[in-house]
Amino acid sequence: MAIKIDTILSSLNDFPTLPTIYSKLMTSISNPRSTVNDVAEIIIKDQATTVKLLKLVNSPIFGIRNRVNNVTQAIFLLGFNEVKNLVLSLSILELFKNADDKGSKYTIALWKHTIAVATFTKILGNNLGVKDTENYFVSGIVHDIGVLFFLYKFSDLYSSLIDKSIEQNLSLDVLEKETFGMSRNVIGGLIAEKWKLPINLKNVIQYANIGIIDGKADELISCVHLADIIAKIMDLHYIPNPVVPIPNFQIWNKLTFDNNILKNQYQLFLDSYQASSNIIKLAK
Repeated sequence: MAIKIDTILSSLNDFPTLPTIYSKLMTSISNPRSTVNDVAEIIIKDQATTVKLLKLVNSPIFGIRNRVNNVTQAIFLLGFNEVKNLVLSLSILELFKNADDKGSKYTIALWKHTIAVATFTKILGNNLGVKDTENYFVSGIVHDIGVLFFLYKFSDLYSSLIDKSIEQNLSLDVLEKETFGMSRNVIGGLIAEKWKLPINLKNVIQYANIGIIDGKADELISCVHLADIIAKIMDLHYIPNPVVPIPNFQIWNKLTFDNNILKNQYQLFLDSYQASSNIIKLAK
């Protein structure tokens, strides 16, 4: 059963937009005159976001030794962009909760995979010595937003495609294009445009599956690409026992990891994921 492109685009219009708080943060942070208090005030006005943000900041993901008790303190410790990205992550978390209400057996598995890729991407960024990793965690959160869209708007149909890909050992990419006329990466890019996400996040969504953009390796995209493969190796994927692709060889021209990074840091990846997986409780 093929879905017309017009139906997909119409469904895209019905897909939730990001909350007002995110656009307000974008505007405030882009203003060079904005202060920590200006940004904090925007967040504090949304009590639910404030509570969830502080829970997230105090989670093991960030490894902050002393407890963060207020939004101002969180901004001081993490910076404007990191806090903005965490608000984006929390907004997407809410979408996962709503998608799960539609009953697909793959939604929670997708969320666990998303958390794994976000956590691993941040670890890889740290291994590279990146000082400002504010885009690394959120890049993992958004990289499969196209899958979330399909599960949100076409839950039964997309779930059946995943079933078919497993049972018949078929490429999910091919099945997506046959059914929807586009892949999850393409629809994800359209969502990024709709949400007015920064270009680096849009590029992650569209190109992390191949690891490069315009024939060249990009550090952030390469890290998400590798993190996704690591998650598959560790069987943290929404498709059980997925075929694990070989990383794009071009990313090694950009990344300077030890050849045995997974072997040497496997326990760190596992422990970090297990500590971070509780983040799903923030949606409740």
